[in-house]
Amino acid sequence: MKKTFCVLLLLSINYVLADSNFDMKWTTMPSSYVEGAILGNGEQGTMIWARPEESLHFDIGDTRIYDETNRLPIGKFILKTAGKRQDFSMKLSMEEAEASGVIVTNKGKIHFRALSVSGENLNLVKFKLEGAEAIAIEHFSLPGIHTGKLRNGIKDVTGKATHTIIDYSNLLYAEAIAKTVEKYKPAAEFRIESEGIHSRLVPLKQGKAYGLNWTLKKTGEREYLLAWRTDYTRENLNTQQQKEWLASKRVKLRESLLETYEQHFAKHAKWWKGYFEKSFVSIPDKKLEAYYKWQLYKVASATRKGKLPIDLMGPWFRATNWPKIWANLNVQLTYLPMAVANQPEIADTLFALIDNKPELFIEAANKYKSDSATHARAISPYTPGGFSWEYGNFLWTLHNYWHYLKVHPDAERTKTKFYPMLKRGANFVLHNCREDENGVLHTPKDISPEYSINKIFPKVEDTTYNLQFLRWALSTIIHIESQYDLQDPQIVKYKSALAKLAPVLLEDESGIMIGKEVKLEVAHRHYSHLVGLYPTKQMDLNDPDQFKLAQTAVDYWINLPILNSWSYKGYSRTGAASMYAMLGQGDKAYEQLKIFLKTYGTANTMYIESGPVIETPISAAASVHEMLFQCSSLDFITDNFQFFSGVPSTWSDVSFDKLRAEGGYSLSARREQGELSAFKLIASQDRELKIFFQKAILVKSSKHGKLKTESEAGKHVLELNIKKGEVLTFGDQDKFTQPVSGSNGEMNYHFGLN
Repeated sequence: MKKTFCVLLLLSINYVLADSNFDMKWTTMPSSYVEGAILGNGEQGTMIWARPEESLHFDIGDTRIYDETNRLPIGKFILKTAGKRQDFSMKLSMEEAEASGVIVTNKGKIHFRALSVSGENLNLVKFKLEGAEAIAIEHFSLPGIHTGKLRNGIKDVTGKATHTIIDYSNLLYAEAIAKTVEKYKPAAEFRIESEGIHSRLVPLKQGKAYGLNWTLKKTGEREYLLAWRTDYTRENLNTQQQKEWLASKRVKLRESLLETYEQHFAKHAKWWKGYFEKSFVSIPDKKLEAYYKWQLYKVASATRKGKLPIDLMGPWFRATNWPKIWANLNVQLTYLPMAVANQPEIADTLFALIDNKPELFIEAANKYKSDSATHARAISPYTPGGFSWEYGNFLWTLHNYWHYLKVHPDAERTKTKFYPMLKRGANFVLHNCREDENGVLHTPKDISPEYSINKIFPKVEDTTYNLQFLRWALSTIIHIESQYDLQDPQIVKYKSALAKLAPVLLEDESGIMIGKEVKLEVAHRHYSHLVGLYPTKQMDLNDPDQFKLAQTAVDYWINLPILNSWSYKGYSRTGAASMYAMLGQGDKAYEQLKIFLKTYGTANTMYIESGPVIETPISAAASVHEMLFQCSSLDFITDNFQFFSGVPSTWSDVSFDKLRAEGGYSLSARREQGELSAFKLIASQDRELKIFFQKAILVKSSKHGKLKTESEAGKHVLELNIKKGEVLTFGDQDKFTQPVSGSNGEMNYHFGLN
């Protein structure tokens, strides 16, 4: 018998789980960014919702479209109906990435199905009408002016604080937007309609432009198809060339419409089905499981192989002060879970940018660009930014890259792409370090990301954030040079710097200090002083003193008095969950995720601070992974594994299949009645491996036969030199993809965000 679990949300929006596959359902109209149905194909996307005066609308989003350095809003399509809306229902299918619904009016019904078509520059909405209903489509356009200028223009006219200006399509803002256009005088747009296709050209500076082509086409008796595509060029085109370019894209749209909605849907659904088959996770808390799986959906909606890295919004635009890739925690958290979720092509888009456009990071190093690289706190994928503070940021991005290469090993790329860029990243920090009279190397005066007291950001030497990322970078450079015998004459410099590097500053009450003479004294949403524990895993938790220090630091940090809504944020809770999982304290990890969902959960899992910040919900997926298994390698040589050491005591049954771990392993495991009942581990390279178990077991090896665990310091350990292709198994191998039963728990989502 099939088991069905329902997870109720406010506004009659819910998740439904059937056969372990979640869908979102709405029984009332979504009315904001954190409520709408989200579709995306890795570059373009739409969010489906409505303002009070609308029947329905479809936002237009494209991650490529920038002015000089900032993402641009485009606008939306508004559905015009003959009747007045009386009822509404909608479903968003996770595994097919299709939204479908019914609008009931006093004239009839409008059925719709919508896609951002996978693998194509195409968005489709199919309408079928009943009764006396009739429809039309209106394009609400926004000018080619970046969001910061639009927000400030609205603020100047209306007096509203910028963080309250969330929807540029609000009719109350029309006058302010018109005045902003008058102020900045963007180049005149070009619009035509030809053979039923509407075309809009938005010229930008230096010959750049974006284009929108769309049509509402009758496809059958009382059936219509809305189709659109957006395009972007950074070529320096003159006016005539821009018009010819737009016309060529109009032809592409017409060619796409030679296939029916159903034909596009069949290919689209096949891609999504294959995507979700690459890994599997099932936990007893079905609300958290739903949340986890929707993060995988969002990432694949926001980026694909060959596409841009995910910024703070993905392909769903909302008014924001942060219209690009943010990088003092943000993009780093976004990219942490996907390599483990066995999605290497999607997980790679950030690192492919570093490989393919190294000049973005080299130019940002300014006077040190001959041997250095860095990035600003915010990154444009097209234009180098200028560095200002937070020396550890680029090294954190490179740590993500290293994590990816450990999960999906690639020796050639490690040597020829990653190693030179890591040296450049370390060099930039070293150029700014100071060696004192005792030969101790100090990182430069800097803030620790997000830490302030009374809105003052202390700027001091030796912030733990900078020290720990530099320590990791230097250690990793030395390891790679040795592992591949690169004979790098510069290695002496890095060994010397590591030996001289100042120690992390400690303190009895808080454990780990923010930086020189700066103790953590007030609630700190960012865990910048804890990066030596997570994510860099440089603390030896088998050492009782190191474990005690980590315990003290995490407990103190996450339990300080909450002064205001900025004391802690969603990523504080997901970070704490991951740290408690590392400490083997699953109940505490789970409690942090429950606080996260209760405080920050929304109908569609999108997340807002004063603007969209996509990384926080996605980081919850990484926290789930950290709870399911732990893998670390302090010495770079031996991989240390534990299964289910971070799950809460209430999760007696848990299962996962085909996740990936550092060391290049494919992992499947199942826990039943509170104990490990089965696992499968496949090695992709020769490694030294230690697996820790709760009790003695007998493991089968495809190369060595039966292997028995040995006792070591009161633990049961399997230790071996595993070979490429070797498979270790234990228990019943047929249950990894069998969902575990569970309940919704006691957590309620709500919409009480800023």
